[in-house]
Amino acid sequence: MDIGFINGASREYRISDVQGIDTSQSLIGKLFSIGDIAVRTADGTEIPWRGVPDHEQVAHTIREHQRKYDQTMDRK
Repeated sequence: MDIGFINGASREYRISDVQGIDTSQSLIGKLFSIGDIAVRTADGTEIPWRGVPDHEQVAHTIREHQRKYDQTMDRK
């Protein structure tokens, strides 16, 4: 997550911290094939991504990485 325009700060989250993913798409977004993703983390932070091309595929990829991580943790 990057914050700020003039002064910048960033925060990194691990895939294990992701608690939920929401997607949405407005009428304008449908016309331009873009949408929004909101990722909720374990500490209650919501990370919004606006205007993401192919947003459903991006969300799907995050979910796949989550599942792979969960499967590796189940084996330990």
